[in-house]
Amino acid sequence: METGTTNYSDKGEFIMPFQVSWYVEKRIIYGRYYGEITLEELTEATDIIYDYLEETEAPAYLIADTTDVTRHPYSLAALRQALRKERHPNLAWSLGVTSNKMVRMMSGMLNQMARMQAKHFTKLEEALEFLQRLDSTLPDLSQKPPIPYTANQQS
Repeated sequence: METGTTNYSDKGEFIMPFQVSWYVEKRIIYGRYYGEITLEELTEATDIIYDYLEETEAPAYLIADTTDVTRHPYSLAALRQALRKERHPNLAWSLGVTSNKMVRMMSGMLNQMARMQAKHFTKLEEALEFLQRLDSTLPDLSQKPPIPYTANQQS
């Protein structure tokens, strides 16, 4: 698991603005973002995700969970640059998990610009159900334990 830049909360707790890990090794990458995210952190997370994509067996999928993001950049041009312009050839689908309508709209525009197949869900379980229906070669995702939330723990 890769984590991003370490920040501190007002209580002195460690807060990492993102985590990237395998949900299903070599097939599904899970990126979880929380707290306040900067363009630099998005660029760092994207670089890590591209490293993971180099190791995948196509078709690969990305789940970007921004459910717990409290603040994020809104400049479409800056976001496009931070998230790269080209779609990685191993990436079949990018799935977003968020209830924030503004994030959904901006993500949708970015995905269209990158000519990326993408879909948004409000819950991780919905994204997993979609992938299960989409790709019969994936293991049973309903039996997979949830991704642990470790934002406030020191690694």
